[in-house]
Amino acid sequence: MWLRVPLVAGVNDDETTVAALARLARATPGVQRVSLLPYHPLGVGKAVRLGRGGRTRFAPPSPARVEALAAQVAQSGIHVTIGG
Repeated sequence: MWLRVPLVAGVNDDETTVAALARLARATPGVQRVSLLPYHPLGVGKAVRLGRGGRTRFAPPSPARVEALAAQVAQSGIHVTIGG
C-alpha cells in the first residue's frame, strides 16, 4: 500500500503534519511507501472553461520545501517519493 499525500503550501506542508504522516505510515501494516504530491494549479484552467471560477487560494510548496519534507519522512525509515 502506498500513501499518496498532496502537499499544499500553508495548509499541510509543515513539520508537525509530516511527522504525523510518518507516524501513521509506520503504524499502518502494509504501507510500503509515502508519495508526496506537490499541489499544482493545473485544474484552474478547466474550472474557468466550466464557468466555475478560476482563482485558487492554494499555492504549490517550493521544490526545496518538498525536498526537506521528503527527507524528514525518509529519516523515519519510510520509503518516500516525490510526485506520481
